Amino acid sequence: MKFLVIRLSSMGDVILTTPFLRALRRRFPEAEVHFLTKALYAGLIASHPALDRVLSFDESAPLRETGRRLRGERYDAVFDLHKNLRSIPLSRMARSGRVFRIHKATLRRRLLINFKLDLLKNRGDLPAVCIETGAGLGLTDDGGPPDVHPPVEFSRKADAALAEITPPLWGLIPVASSWNKRWPHFAELGRRLTKRFGGTCLLFGGPDDAGFCGSIAAEIGPGAISFADGRDLLDAAVFLRRCAVVVGNDTGLTHLATAVGTPTVALFGPTTRQLGYFPRGAQTRVLELEMDCRPCTKNGLERCPRRRDLACLAEITVGDVMEACWTLTGA
Repeated sequence: MKFLVIRLSSMGDVILTTPFLRALRRRFPEAEVHFLTKALYAGLIASHPALDRVLSFDESAPLRETGRRLRGERYDAVFDLHKNLRSIPLSRMARSGRVFRIHKATLRRRLLINFKLDLLKNRGDLPAVCIETGAGLGLTDDGGPPDVHPPVEFSRKADAALAEITPPLWGLIPVASSWNKRWPHFAELGRRLTKRFGGTCLLFGGPDDAGFCGSIAAEIGPGAISFADGRDLLDAAVFLRRCAVVVGNDTGLTHLATAVGTPTVALFGPTTRQLGYFPRGAQTRVLELEMDCRPCTKNGLERCPRRRDLACLAEITVGDVMEACWTLTGA
């Protein structure tokens, strides 16, 4: 058997497909499994033990060229775990014997966000929904968190880079794709962590977040370093794995922290569990406030639509986060 799995983006969603990959490998241990994703995320998933090959999706190339390449692989089945305007034609152009497509529950999500009508109570999280796509083939969910496996050379680089940095390491992820997913108290949290326990705060983000993370690092003081730069995502994965605990917003880097096994406190405001993106695993704590205006979005906004000044996140206190860190690590 030869299978193709398609999830083009984003980082967090690609990471959340890994329980599906484990389920597929358990059910078909001898199968050849390929994964199609954007080049930005290909390296992140390439070393996963359930995969035989990762194909990079070239956004600049015509879809028909990628479709021709997929057709030449002669897949027995395609699992479209994205179901968007690119993945649907690509899965068709592969001309596989069978195509299994994720059910995104778009209408029910809109009813929840716009009218607070919750018809998603019995729907699982995104990993479970991905696995349900292959339920007809006998795929089952092991209930475990996502998993990412950086090659050993990245661990060696991280050890060298961290050799002069004072432990323990506190991972902070103050970034998110949208303003209303950003908890506003990271600087205060960093100051309290370093004052009480010592060590160093590592602030994570992408190259576009360098100024934002740098300003928070400056507010924390000499016990903070910004890692918001152009490092490889696998470098970030190893640095996150070296942290005693990670505190992060609803963003891909937070899912990456859980996927490398680091105790993680995730802060959720405008989005809720029913939308499927909460991190899973015994080493994770999600902090959220019950408010009648949640959820107000699926992907984030640049404003607070109910004019409550981001209360859903702002009213999660630094004390709440410190207590969650203590629960996970004893620190």
